[in-house]
Amino acid sequence: MDSDNSYKFLKKRHVAFLRRCLSILPSSTVTYDTSRMTVLYFALSGLDVLDALDDIPQTEIKEIIEWIYTLQLTTNDGYKYGGFRGGHCISNIFCSNTKNELLSQDVHAISHNQAVSRKECNSHNSANGKDNSLEIRINEGQIPAKILRQFAPARLDNPPPMQLHQNYEKIPIKSQSSSMNSSEQTSFSKHIDRDLDSAHITMTYTALASLVLLGDDLSRVDKPAVLRHVSSLQCSNGSFLSNSGGSENDLRFVYCAAVVCYLLGDMTAIDVPAALRYVADCLGYAGSLGQGALQESHGGSTYCGVAALYLFGAIQPLDLYLDDAPSRTVTTTSSAFSEREIRALVRWLVMRQEDESGRVYTGDVNELAGGLQGRPNKPADTCYTFWIGAALKMLGCEDLLEKRALQQFVLSTQDPVTGGLAKYSNGQVDGLHTYLGISGLAVLGLQDLREVHPALNITKRAYLHWQTLNMDKR
Repeated sequence: MDSDNSYKFLKKRHVAFLRRCLSILPSSTVTYDTSRMTVLYFALSGLDVLDALDDIPQTEIKEIIEWIYTLQLTTNDGYKYGGFRGGHCISNIFCSNTKNELLSQDVHAISHNQAVSRKECNSHNSANGKDNSLEIRINEGQIPAKILRQFAPARLDNPPPMQLHQNYEKIPIKSQSSSMNSSEQTSFSKHIDRDLDSAHITMTYTALASLVLLGDDLSRVDKPAVLRHVSSLQCSNGSFLSNSGGSENDLRFVYCAAVVCYLLGDMTAIDVPAALRYVADCLGYAGSLGQGALQESHGGSTYCGVAALYLFGAIQPLDLYLDDAPSRTVTTTSSAFSEREIRALVRWLVMRQEDESGRVYTGDVNELAGGLQGRPNKPADTCYTFWIGAALKMLGCEDLLEKRALQQFVLSTQDPVTGGLAKYSNGQVDGLHTYLGISGLAVLGLQDLREVHPALNITKRAYLHWQTLNMDKR
């Protein structure tokens, strides 16, 4: 603390913490093995906001870029749908017509890039006379047999139907030279199981954002294949799945789809009117957005909805500052929300800032008041500094927050020894809360940090680099 009992921003320690996140993580983070791309994004973007990304050696930058591209699914490798995986936990799963045998081992420990065959059977296939086996290429880690058994051939033969919009089949598959000959390509394409080895829309978003942060020109991104994948994930109600294997469909993935298409300079893969209707359906009685229709309002889903509308050009800042103005309206004719709805939304967002009276109901996990909560009657949480702060920024109302109190709350979650920010004042630091806390401060113009684009969640420096790529002309 300073002499006036205010917390000091420990910039150098946060830089050191995020640099460590690029190279090593504690064993407690093993559950993020399939989401390494997001961990990378938090570290890189955090360093960029701290103006420390240029301190990474160019050799390391190139290695990171190459690692990201190893996780891309392209038409070169026989995939119809493109995008990025979250990690090398499971690389490819194939099917072939040989006799099934029950997996007898509990765990398969397989070294990097070593392909082995394992066979599997189930009662369904025994009943219908089908014989299948799985050849699994596993790059890292150990895969329990009980998990592999869940991937029944019945699911492989009968993938769930997808609801596609009218532009889906109009997106061409990019024609590229392949390292495989024609017979190998045909065999490879025939046996790829896209339910189990598919890109994830959130990992695709964070991969593209990370490449832009690192100054890549995105020339190796299989743009048409990525757009086909995004298009294939949109459901009939306008929402999106996370991957072609099936998942939840909600507002998080609408936002991810919007960012992916925005960064690729092509929104035609999205049925935008349907997506706008879905966002509008998520608006609840409290004035903010849930993950879906009739679901509880939440700060994270509200950000996703507002940011998606921002990228679609369907929402504009609301003028709340001219008290003598007879009528204050949204400055666009294509707004998904009315002026009254936006006013209610702003009110809900501002009311998420906790004061001393609010701490009586949410407990004393935090040392200070002034933080932002994700829902009513919940403790303030560092990450909502960005989710709530950036949403208000896009609506032009961020100055309605008590910024100094919010800043002190965020700084109270710092670890003075290791660096990094925690969820609560008495919590353990992690990459997600470190990045979103720092990014939230940057969005609100607090501390000496690089400016952050509130909808894309990358720095203005990275955004200006992206503009030079002219992705809409590719």
